[in-house]
Amino acid sequence: MDRPTYLPGLASYTESLASCLSESGRYNDAVEAEERAVRMYRELADGDPRIYLHHLGRSWQILAEYLGNAGRHEDAVKAGQKAVDTHKTLVRDDPESFNPAVAQSLHRLCCCLGNASRYPEAVKVAEELVDIHRELSKSHRKIYYPRLADSLDQQAMLLNKLGRHEDAVLIEKEVIMIREEFVKIIGDSYLSSLNSSRDNLVLFKQQRDMIRMLRRCKGLMRKIFKPDVVNRVIMHKN
Repeated sequence: MDRPTYLPGLASYTESLASCLSESGRYNDAVEAEERAVRMYRELADGDPRIYLHHLGRSWQILAEYLGNAGRHEDAVKAGQKAVDTHKTLVRDDPESFNPAVAQSLHRLCCCLGNASRYPEAVKVAEELVDIHRELSKSHRKIYYPRLADSLDQQAMLLNKLGRHEDAVLIEKEVIMIREEFVKIIGDSYLSSLNSSRDNLVLFKQQRDMIRMLRRCKGLMRKIFKPDVVNRVIMHKN
C-alpha cells in the first residue's frame, strides 16, 4: 500500500465513521475513531502543513465535541485547545482565510470549558470569539453579524453564571439590537432567536434585581442588628 497516496482518503473515511458512530449515540466509539483520524492528519500535516494543517485543526475540534458527548469534559477542553492552537498557526500566514476557522474552534473550546464548569476561562475565550466575529462582520456583515449575536449571547450566558448579571444584561441588549435588525431583513425565520434573547434578558434582569434587593436587605440588617446576629442569619439562609 502506498501510504502517502491512500492516507488522506483513509483519514476522511475514518472521520465519516466517527460521525456515524456519534449520530448513533456510540460516543466512546466515535472518540476512538476520531482519535485515529487525528493521528492520520497529524502525520499528513507533518509532511505537508500547507494542505493538511487545517484538516488537523478541524479533526481536533470534532474530537473535542465527541469527548464532550462522552462526558470527558476535561479531555474535551484539551482537544479544543489543540484545535485553537492549530488554526492560529494558520492565521499567522493568512488571517483572512483562516480567521473563520479560529472562530469555529474558539466556539467549541468555549462550549467545552462551560461544560467543564470552568466559567472564568470560558468567558475569556468568549471575549476573543466576539472580537473576531466583530471584525469579520465589518467586511462580511450578512454572514458574520448574526454569528456576532450568537457569540455575544454565549458570552452573556457565561457572565450570568458567574453572577455578573449587570454585564450579562448589557451584552444581551446588544444581542437583541442585532437580532431585531436581522428580523427586519430576513423575516420571521430569525424570530425565534430574537424571542430567545428577550427571554434571556428578562431572566438576567430578574437575577440582577434579586441580588440588588438582597444586598439592600443585608445593609439594612447591619444598621438594625449587631453584626454577629446578621452573620448568623446569613449563614442560616445559605
